[in-house]
Amino acid sequence: MFENGQTGQIDGKGATAEAAELAHDEQLRFLRRQRLLAFGWIGVTSALAIIHPFGGPDTLGFMIMAFTCSLMGPLAFAIAWPHSITFRKRVMTIDLGPVILLQIGRILGLSMLVLYSRQELNGVFALWGGGVDVFVGATAITFAYIVLARRPFPRRLFVAWNLLGLFDFVIAWPMLFLVSHTAVGVFAGSGPGVEAFFRFPESFIPMFGVPFMACLHLIALMQIRGGRMPNRAPLFRTAEPVRDAARP
Repeated sequence: MFENGQTGQIDGKGATAEAAELAHDEQLRFLRRQRLLAFGWIGVTSALAIIHPFGGPDTLGFMIMAFTCSLMGPLAFAIAWPHSITFRKRVMTIDLGPVILLQIGRILGLSMLVLYSRQELNGVFALWGGGVDVFVGATAITFAYIVLARRPFPRRLFVAWNLLGLFDFVIAWPMLFLVSHTAVGVFAGSGPGVEAFFRFPESFIPMFGVPFMACLHLIALMQIRGGRMPNRAPLFRTAEPVRDAARP
């Protein structure tokens, strides 16, 4: 009887381990598909920025095209979330550690401040967009390795940080249109506009960086909204203690 019970316990553990391994493999396949999608989107948006089929970076047509590219990522996320159980499941099981660490890429917002210092970019937009980007990127490591590990988890602080990252995009796009040297640029003035922000390779930021980072913020917010507690040690796991082989 004891042996049968022991065998059943071992089989149960084996089945659990096998199910966990299958779930892990499915998650890796999901992330690989997203990686291919991301690289493909980089290629498409870069080609559009170089060819500019709807006019140059100083035209309203180009800005509308760039805005459409920027909107596609969050819009696809918003559509998939309520309609795909598989998508929700995969998003909810992604480790928040690397999700937050990827926000370090927003340090590229420094390029806006450089363009402003060279009098090639509107100051109002550069200081807002570039300043918030640099702040979010500079604090990403702190949030990934300190805030996520705190217990009790500072949920409000984490949500506020992610909302700030999204709010930056919400404000930046209307600002871009209003200070541009186009028909809708009512606050453009006689100073520099925003053309430099849409020239390749700077166009990488609005056409790929913005939708990508926005989706990362949405992943974090959806996980916290769903009640998932982030890992205390993102990316790195404590090694299991080695058991002495001489002991029974």
